[in-house]
Amino acid sequence: MKIYRIAEDIDAIYYHVTLTSNIASILENGLNPSTPDDMEDENGVYMFRSLDDVHNALMNWLGERYEDRYGEDIDLAILSIDSRGVSNKKFNQSVGYEIMSYNRIPPEFIRVVETGQ
Repeated sequence: MKIYRIAEDIDAIYYHVTLTSNIASILENGLNPSTPDDMEDENGVYMFRSLDDVHNALMNWLGERYEDRYGEDIDLAILSIDSRGVSNKKFNQSVGYEIMSYNRIPPEFIRVVETGQ
């Protein structure tokens, strides 16, 4: 019997953007699947495959989305997510940078990488 694993899943780190004010709750309770009020996406935890993808999104569509919703002085945080804590996930093949988990991600798999403060 042969067992195959997706190479990009082995010890991968994903990244999630959130408001800095959410950090304490996330580090205590984890990340729960949700749908942003201003988008018509699936209910999930949305993540990026690399920090470069995060920074690119923040300099473009994601940064504009946050500024439109919260104003230009918004403080954001980038969280790293250990892939071992991510279950029931899908990779968005149409954009290439997005990963979504349908399940809660426990706090022990989450670390703060950068904050706006």
